[in-house]
Amino acid sequence: VKAIYGSLIINNATSLGSFSAGSLTTVTEKLSLTSLTILSTLQFPQLTTVGSVNFVTLPALNEISLNTGISKINSLYISDTSLETLSGFDVRSLDTFNVNNNKNLNSIDSQLQNVKVALEVSYNADEVEVSFDDLEWANNITFRDISSISLSKLETVNASLGFINTSLDKIEISNLGSVGGSLTFVSNDELEEIDLSNLTSIGGGFDISNNTHLKDIEGFDSLETVGGAVVFVGNFTNASLPSLKRVSG
Repeated sequence: VKAIYGSLIINNATSLGSFSAGSLTTVTEKLSLTSLTILSTLQFPQLTTVGSVNFVTLPALNEISLNTGISKINSLYISDTSLETLSGFDVRSLDTFNVNNNKNLNSIDSQLQNVKVALEVSYNADEVEVSFDDLEWANNITFRDISSISLSKLETVNASLGFINTSLDKIEISNLGSVGGSLTFVSNDELEEIDLSNLTSIGGGFDISNNTHLKDIEGFDSLETVGGAVVFVGNFTNASLPSLKRVSG
């Protein structure tokens, strides 16, 4: 089988240990593997195009053979697996990227350039390192429980951007110019420094709360407007917003 014009769905096949589709290049709609508790071998060596990927509750799966690499996809959702890497997902643009609760996933290094709906990385390995160094814009971005982040080309977030319950000690996004919705830094216990020096506008609320080691709220030297409320809560001793002209909330 080389192409499926529709979906490939495998659900709750609890005795399935391996699955291989050696010639498959295309699945136009959904590729969904869910509740396959002993699946340990998954091979799609020729697969390049998928409508959406939905891999959920695959606790024995630590690797996927994607030799050619998937270069076209609309939505990626991977949750509750033993994957150690996302190698083979070489997409540049998609609607949704959600990778959560994969306890062996220590690094995410993506070549994504834009995300049209939502980008979320949450609750993977304790020390997961995350890099989206080709990402230029996204709609919504949420990071939870990560230990490092690199967003060197990010210029625009159309809706909201949030860092929640991470172990980051520094958040630096020096090219970010605008956030269309809310900007949130909440419960990042190791956070000591934030640098968004080129950020000029926040369309929604601006919330920095309960970041235990953050003593100075700085790094927002260019921020001029906030469309929602400004909420700062915590043990900080200094806060500086030298260019702020208008707060609408």
